[in-house]
Amino acid sequence: MKYKVLSPLVYAGTVYNAKQEVDIIENTVAKDCIERGIIEKITENKSNKVEKKIEISEETDNKSKK
Repeated sequence: MKYKVLSPLVYAGTVYNAKQEVDIIENTVAKDCIERGIIEKITENKSNKVEKKIEISEETDNKSKK
């Protein structure tokens, strides 16, 4: 399952920085990292909210330029 990194993490020999995505296979590792605030689950709802915010910002910018 894919997760969003909240603070620097080394997993499977790779360094992941904040805002990167990491694919963690072991459920126990993922659960521990979530509890410690190192990663969070990526859900479709969060992606949709980000896209909507970007669209709204672009529309607002275009209106203010006119």
